[in-house]
Amino acid sequence: MFIINVLPPGITGIIIAGLFAAAMSTLAGSMSSLSSSTMMDLYLPFFGKNIDDKKQLKVSRMFTIMWAALLVGSAIFFKESSQAVVVIALSIASFTYGGLLGTFLLGVINKKARQEDALAGFVAGIFIMITVISLELVAWTWFTLVGVIATLIVGSLLTALSDREKTD
Repeated sequence: MFIINVLPPGITGIIIAGLFAAAMSTLAGSMSSLSSSTMMDLYLPFFGKNIDDKKQLKVSRMFTIMWAALLVGSAIFFKESSQAVVVIALSIASFTYGGLLGTFLLGVINKKARQEDALAGFVAGIFIMITVISLELVAWTWFTLVGVIATLIVGSLLTALSDREKTD
C-alpha cells in the first residue's frame, strides 16, 4: 500500500517492475532446472544417444513448456484451497523430506543399516505420512519430524531383525 499510495509514480513503477522481474526470474530458473534435469537425467540416457545439439535444444524447450503447463495446472488446482500456499507447499515437501532425512540419519546413526533397511524405512515412512496427513493427526509443521521418526524406527527395527537372523 505504501508503494502504491505514497511513493511518486516513477518510483512506484520501478519498484513494481523490479518485483515482477524477481518473480519471473525465480519461475524461469525453476522451469529451466526442471527441464534440464528431465533432459539430462531421463531423456538423454534412454532416448538421446545419437541426437544432435539442435534436436536436444528443441526437446529441452518442449520439456520447459511441459513443466510450465504442469506448474500452471498445479497453481490452478490449488487456487480454491482455503489454506495458504506456503502451508500447502511445505506440507507437500515435508511429505518426502521426513523420509529422506530419516534415511540419511539411519545411515549416520546405525552403522549396520543396509540399503534394503533404509529403503524399506523410507517407504514405510511415506505410508505412515499418508496416514498422518489423511487423518490430520498432527499439524503440518510436525510432518517432517513424524516422517523422520517413522523412517528411523522402521529402518532400525529391520536392521535389528536382519542382524538377529545372521546370528541365529
